Amino acid sequence: MTLVSLASTSFQTLTKLGHLEWPPASEAPFDMRRLLCAEHMFSFTVTVLSPAFRSINAHKNKEMGRHDDLWSLFYVLIEMVNGSLPWRKIKDKDSVGLMKSTFDHRLLLKHLPQDFKQFLEHIESLTYTDTPNYQLL
Repeated sequence: MTLVSLASTSFQTLTKLGHLEWPPASEAPFDMRRLLCAEHMFSFTVTVLSPAFRSINAHKNKEMGRHDDLWSLFYVLIEMVNGSLPWRKIKDKDSVGLMKSTFDHRLLLKHLPQDFKQFLEHIESLTYTDTPNYQLL
């Protein structure tokens, strides 16, 4: 089983747990706020625009590719497993970006399964034009 599949939660599972009404009872268009129910399942809130989960390229305002999405996923997974990221409480986005660019990301993997190391090594090897090996992940 891959890290991505371990981290995902299906609509059916959320429905069974009583956190999501699916399909919506009304005929109104699907409201993305319904997905915020995942907040109840974890002890943290993922904010899309949070500097904590941005890739280094996002901090540098560079054009982003598929690997940048994987960096964000990596940070989210690490926070889910470890409970926090070293830069999580820093408010200044430039300081967060600087810390990420100089930080040894392998330190985040202490006491974690080998799969996380493989994930990190793969995304570190990717460039803007590369296609990630999603089967590996």
